[in-house]
Amino acid sequence: MGSQVDALNVAGRVRRATTGLYLVGQWMLPLAVWGVSATGIAAIGMSTLLWGLCLVASMLLMAHQAWTVDRRERTGPGTATAAAD
Repeated sequence: MGSQVDALNVAGRVRRATTGLYLVGQWMLPLAVWGVSATGIAAIGMSTLLWGLCLVASMLLMAHQAWTVDRRERTGPGTATAAAD
C-alpha cells in the first residue's frame, strides 16, 4: 500500500486520509481481536467492524486514485521504460 501511494502521486488530504485510515485499521483490528480473547469483553469485539471499515475505506480511496490518475502523472516503481542494451 505504501509504495502505491508514492507511485500514484497521492498528495494532500487524500494521502493523509488513506495512510491514516490504513494505519488505524491495520493496528486496531488485531488489537481488538486480541483484547476480546484476553479480557472476554464482547463490547471490544464490536469495534472490529469500525476498524475493518477503516481498512476498506483506505483501499477504496486508493482504488479511486488508481482508476482516475492520468498515466502521465504516475511516477515511481514500474513506470520507467526498459533500456535497450
